[in-house]
Amino acid sequence: MKINDDSLILITNRNDIECFVKEIAKKRYNKFPASFAGEELCINYKLRYELPCHSFKGLKNYILRVKDATGLRSDFRGVIAIHIDEWLNHEDEEYFEIFLKYLSDHQEHKQYIFVIKGESMKEYQSIIYKIMKYIQVGVEEDCICKDKKELLRLMSISMKKKNINIEKKVIQWLIDTVYSKHDIDLFNETLRESILSEMMLFTKDNKFDSDCLYEYLKKEKTILGLFGIKEELDIERKQL
Repeated sequence: MKINDDSLILITNRNDIECFVKEIAKKRYNKFPASFAGEELCINYKLRYELPCHSFKGLKNYILRVKDATGLRSDFRGVIAIHIDEWLNHEDEEYFEIFLKYLSDHQEHKQYIFVIKGESMKEYQSIIYKIMKYIQVGVEEDCICKDKKELLRLMSISMKKKNINIEKKVIQWLIDTVYSKHDIDLFNETLRESILSEMMLFTKDNKFDSDCLYEYLKKEKTILGLFGIKEELDIERKQL
């Protein structure tokens, strides 16, 4: 692999970014296993913002994190995801440039992914250009359309994979009440899958209807049971 052949700036609105980066690393490893060496396939490192008047610990902590992932090998080879949200609008400060200069000097065998939580590269042109001054990178957007129609599709796909037939009106109630009204982020894949896995335990003949939903919400130790929204289902149950 050429130096920094697969480095990029990733702009995404995902909540499960670290898991997403790990999936990227796994896919790359499956294609090019010789490009990886270390205790881990990838590193997720959050570069904390530090004021110019304070000592800069971010670089030292980064070096220690990479060393830990290297193990007894001479060098770490693989994906290094650097989460840089805290440096937005601070990209011209000396500490950020020092960090980029270090990465530039130690980029052999490294696949850098600079992660920005957002939805449009137009908003981050300044920091993108700053990174490009030091490292050759591509720019990639991975943004989920967070509307109810997309959430309905994602939940339906998840339940189909689990071989569960869930009533569409039940999913719609979950979206309207759990997501829209209570702002429980069902677009978070980890949270969504955990909730749906719990719901599977209340199915009848591989079907999940309003009665199953009611039984699920009654259990206070379940994820949604903890939010105490059973009473709302009591009121609306006749509509399901």
